[in-house]
Amino acid sequence: MGYYLYTRKVREEIGEITDELKARAEEMFEDEEHKDFDLDDKMAALEAADRLKGDNEQWDRLKECQDLLDEVGGDVGFLIPDDDFEEYAEDHAQNIGLGHVDQWPLNCVDWSKAAYLLKQDFQSVEFNGTTYWYGEQ
Repeated sequence: MGYYLYTRKVREEIGEITDELKARAEEMFEDEEHKDFDLDDKMAALEAADRLKGDNEQWDRLKECQDLLDEVGGDVGFLIPDDDFEEYAEDHAQNIGLGHVDQWPLNCVDWSKAAYLLKQDFQSVEFNGTTYWYGEQ
């Protein structure tokens, strides 16, 4: 299951980026002139300054990750890359006790067709140029 994208990992990445940005904002605006700024004000000012400098990478990544979680509805466990969905179908068949894919009758299954039909119970989302599938797992 190493090829899945775990929503827990996406949340961790959001936390790491946010912590880094908060630390930078606190440091940047710790002077007397900005003493009335709350953290939201500092974060907004930092983002504006970064974007003016063309330093968008962290902000863009943060938005991509937040948008992904918003689109899938939060914590769905994991998302399956489209290119790996057939392998997921095989693993799933084994995990629910249908047998081993190298033994009869599963070694007779058209896994491409099985994966296609299994996708009917899933929804797709684009993230980092890859189509992922999520749903009942």
